[in-house]
Amino acid sequence: MRLLRSTAGRAVACVLVCLILGWASRPLVSKSSESSRVSFELADLNPSLSFAVLGALRQAVANYLWLSAYGSWEARDIEAVQAKFQLAVSVDPNKWFFWSNGARMMAYDFPRWELASTAASDVEEARVRAFDANEAIHWLSAAAEQFPDDYRVQLEEGMIRLHVLHDPRSAAAAFRAAWDRPGAPLFTARIYAELMRKVGEPEVAYAWYCEWLMDLPPEAKATQVGIILPRIRALEEVLAVAPERQFHLPQGES
Repeated sequence: MRLLRSTAGRAVACVLVCLILGWASRPLVSKSSESSRVSFELADLNPSLSFAVLGALRQAVANYLWLSAYGSWEARDIEAVQAKFQLAVSVDPNKWFFWSNGARMMAYDFPRWELASTAASDVEEARVRAFDANEAIHWLSAAAEQFPDDYRVQLEEGMIRLHVLHDPRSAAAAFRAAWDRPGAPLFTARIYAELMRKVGEPEVAYAWYCEWLMDLPPEAKATQVGIILPRIRALEEVLAVAPERQFHLPQGES
């Protein structure tokens, strides 16, 4: 019986807090609709509300807000989804899942919903996709304030720039920035080099591959030699690198 009362009490408290958050978010939602869909700053929601008042309920309330966004997602209600995303990360800004999935929905789902209801021209379709992609990138810039050393922020941005904006040069910069952060997977460095080759800078790709492969720790180098050496050789042909100046690993590492 005591457990039941405790559980019921927590549930009531959670509902009350959500009602307060709904009231507090009204200026945030209207502000968002004045100029662009996203007008997000963590300061839009008073931290004393999201942290001091919520206390131990903070994560539960943030999860509730995020899950409630899925109801709006199923209804393809972009404004409601956006507002609930903002509330969720305002309450719990340290949950990467909120940030990453929010960016993906903005970049991939939102334009699909908008374009499904109209016979848009190629120009209009490109405009819609670019708008939503840039909204997602703006969202990720706020995520970067919470995760300054997390490669996943730049990785998500790079994917959006590459696959939605179709801008390999700016995508390359994002993948390069991802590699500079701790724990970045090896493929981020490889993608950077391949994108530089794609945008017409084979000399940059070549220099990067040579230096990068030399600097890898032995175990990582062993897994990459078979992938990178053929690319280096292909670039040497493109750049007409003289045999005596071609790249070679130290003896025993090739």
